[in-house]
Amino acid sequence: MRTKPLLLIMVALSLVGCATQEDFEALKKRVDKIEATKQADRDALQQELSQAETDRLGCRALAEQHYNASLAENGTPVKGKAGWYSANREELKALHEEEAKAYDDCQREYEDALQIARLKYGR
Repeated sequence: MRTKPLLLIMVALSLVGCATQEDFEALKKRVDKIEATKQADRDALQQELSQAETDRLGCRALAEQHYNASLAENGTPVKGKAGWYSANREELKALHEEEAKAYDDCQREYEDALQIARLKYGR
């Protein structure tokens, strides 16, 4: 947003004869370059934010897969229901706590990635 005041100053100076057309064109090129850099940074930030969300979802999916695999390994198959397992209350509680911790870790990693991206691109 600081580039627009520079452009306005150059226009004002050109109106009173203090700046040449070449000066104006040089400033315009600088402004265009700055705007292009800003847009590239916005695009890169959006890409990193999207990647952080993708990573978070993948992390949560792995946590869920681990929960299911642990239940299948330690639980008892339910008759007549393929892929269903039962376990005692303590085992289930431990599995749920482990899954919740994994979800919390995923969320923490996601928030860290967001903060790093925002610091990197000044947002």
